[in-house]
Amino acid sequence: MDYHDDAFPLMLPHDPNFLKLWLSDTPPDDPTIADLLKQPKIFTDLTVTPVKTYKDAVPRGEPVLVHADEWEMTS
Repeated sequence: MDYHDDAFPLMLPHDPNFLKLWLSDTPPDDPTIADLLKQPKIFTDLTVTPVKTYKDAVPRGEPVLVHADEWEMTS
């Protein structure tokens, strides 16, 4: 199933080292941060229900389980 590019906010990994890096003064061109910004990932399983519009949230189908992506910190 395809999802609209704006359907998900940027998600951060549940990795204490990455979160420390993200919250530091590290520039966004740091390879670890740049990789995540170029190729966003889903870090936890999600249940997604298709809806007619976000405003009305009228379901248009059955919920679908979207599994988390594989990810490893590069630095």
